[in-house]
Amino acid sequence: MVTDEPVATPAEVDWSSGTEVGCPGSLLPPEGDATEQAEYWWRTRTSAESLTIEQISFPAEVFVDGRSIARSVSEFLPLQVELPGTDCEVAIVCRSLAGWLGTRRPRGRWRSALTGTQGLRWARVSLVGWVAAYPAPAPAVGARGVRFGTPAALGDVRVGTRLRGSVGVLTVQATTLRPGEHTITVSGPDGTWQQTVTADDRMIGCIEIDRPHLWWPAGYGEPACYTLTISRGEEELVRRSIGFRSIEVDRSAGGFSLSVNGIPVFCRGAVLTGPAPGGAAVIDTLADAGATMVRFAGGTVPASVELMQRCAERGVLVWHDCMLATFDLPTDLDLVVVEELRQLLGAYAGNPALAVICGGSETEQQPELMGLPRDRRQQPLLTDRLPAALDEWCAPVGAQFCHVAASPTGGSSGSALRPDDGVAHWFGVGGYRQPLTAVDAAGVRFATECLAFANPPEEISTGLAAVRDREEPWLAGIPADRGADWDFEQVRDHYLAEVFGTDPQVERRRDPARYLDLGRAATVVAMERCFRRWRRGDDPCAGALVLSAFDLRDGSGWGVLDHRGRPKAVLSALRRCWAPVTILAGDAGLAGIRVDAYNDTPAELAAVIELRASDAFGNVTVSGTLPVRLPAHGAVHVHDDEISGHFSDLGYAYRFGSPVADAVELRLLDDAGRCLARDALVIAPAAAPQPVDTVQAVLDPETETLTVTSARALRAVAVRLPGHEVADDWFELPGGLAYRVPVRRVGSTDTEGWVRSVDLAGPVPITLGPGGVDE
Repeated sequence: MVTDEPVATPAEVDWSSGTEVGCPGSLLPPEGDATEQAEYWWRTRTSAESLTIEQISFPAEVFVDGRSIARSVSEFLPLQVELPGTDCEVAIVCRSLAGWLGTRRPRGRWRSALTGTQGLRWARVSLVGWVAAYPAPAPAVGARGVRFGTPAALGDVRVGTRLRGSVGVLTVQATTLRPGEHTITVSGPDGTWQQTVTADDRMIGCIEIDRPHLWWPAGYGEPACYTLTISRGEEELVRRSIGFRSIEVDRSAGGFSLSVNGIPVFCRGAVLTGPAPGGAAVIDTLADAGATMVRFAGGTVPASVELMQRCAERGVLVWHDCMLATFDLPTDLDLVVVEELRQLLGAYAGNPALAVICGGSETEQQPELMGLPRDRRQQPLLTDRLPAALDEWCAPVGAQFCHVAASPTGGSSGSALRPDDGVAHWFGVGGYRQPLTAVDAAGVRFATECLAFANPPEEISTGLAAVRDREEPWLAGIPADRGADWDFEQVRDHYLAEVFGTDPQVERRRDPARYLDLGRAATVVAMERCFRRWRRGDDPCAGALVLSAFDLRDGSGWGVLDHRGRPKAVLSALRRCWAPVTILAGDAGLAGIRVDAYNDTPAELAAVIELRASDAFGNVTVSGTLPVRLPAHGAVHVHDDEISGHFSDLGYAYRFGSPVADAVELRLLDDAGRCLARDALVIAPAAAPQPVDTVQAVLDPETETLTVTSARALRAVAVRLPGHEVADDWFELPGGLAYRVPVRRVGSTDTEGWVRSVDLAGPVPITLGPGGVDE
């Protein structure tokens, strides 16, 4: 129940007059004024011997028969309480953090730019709901994973996997609270292995597997997982996914790149900044788009068992920050943060997805941005205590992780601010509103945050009038940096103007729906422009993670997914750039159109690159094919004249007369002629929106294809077909060249839909073709 005022003990609670909040089974968002001074109470009677709470908001307290016996010290640590084992009353209270912050405490050496509530540096809590950068409706309160029972039979469970030549080695250690025989079992795609160990107070086991199936990141191979169980008799004590892989980091020449099983991995994905909508389905959506890494950002919400399990299954590497962000953490809390790290390792070690352990988000950047000299911004917790704790925990079992002091952090320069040295948060294209070409000169080595825009969802629940007038319902979901006189919608507007050469405010007032589509298309262009550059073999970038994976509330947030986990326009652009086998086209100036074909897979690929370019009348003016052999985990880079066999100024850089083509299409075909990947580039867009009758969109339900054809080149072609998944969206379409887009029915049999483009005067209805009946 909820009480409006602080109450010291359960005896003082008027249990008959409060507001019911249900069982403490999940973290609950407070409502209305309850976020300030309200307290949340639960009580029950039990004869259990112990109480375990996986997560509980801070500050919290547990009472047994009216006596306080435990208090939380961190939202990121479980709370374990011994109970008498006889009938007793247990009461749990989550007290008001706002009230707790009312007590004055010493200031830090610097102020956090995230929030004006500087006292949060003393509270081990998530900043979600407390800062403008993470605009959740309110901070969560309550408890998750509340269990009554007997004390755990094992403690300090440590699991490590490593490769010794061709042998996979699993090592397990744990404190045994019940002496006796314990059975360690590993089962996987190639068999089952067991070891029985007798332990009094410490269990140590080791299983070796000859030539195990290796775990690979998505696209680079199969993410082979094994199941580890530890049992005592018939009682199963531990069950988790494990895997065998090696991981290394290369920091030479100021860089940062990861290799798994000896193969360099281009890490691409997104940053998770709060509770995932739909749980593990978010990981599925990102993996389906080609993501190979996600990051759990410091100061937000740590990974859950469900998400980590799905990352292992889908081959998605995990970069996990300690839950620190921007504050000068009091040294009084160092041991608490070290224990948080130990709990994280205890929960997920052995999971092959967990790759990088990091000391927090912007913990080094914040004081450096404020101009503090190096000797006034030293943080021994980040540089000494956390890495020492990581080494101490991992050494006995041989667990393998990469450690990074902070995100961002300097390389050879020692500066956390340089994108060309170490690990960066790069918002040159984004918040700092540099031109799209800035990505070429930035020299980004590894961006753990980048490309933050106010990405509009497809469905605008606040209404177009709120968009037009920038009313509060629309603004509520738009992220903003504290103290800035701009928000990230204005950042998006900046690139709308750069890409389309039009005034966003005029477009907003004249046609809010078209304004939103122009904004969507602009962020699509920005994402593609950057990732096309970063994935190139001659670019120093080894990874980039988009901020962020999903929105925390309804509206136009940073997420590539909305607050319900539904894809936004930018995810289509990322899918083309992230796919393990793909082809990407880009304007290389006087060198023509550059074509990059990628093959992350472990098998060589015999393929053909096909080029077709068409003019303003839909006539093919340049064409050609080029057989290529894409090496395993490799790429091929060519230019248009190598495919067509002659110079044609396809990119219209020399400008000898009129453009030879309005747009160019590249396809990567296998040896049977099947299309493996496609990309297109509009070089000379039409000066005005084209009539809708110049476009046809025909759906064939039997072959599950949607064929789109246009008389003139179109940019940002968006498909809306309710009840269907569309393989490509927000794509570019050369005039006269039909694009057959695979579709898959996932819901309604309704085939009513439409196609639209920023270069069209209106939407084009989808009609039924062969195999269907056009009604």
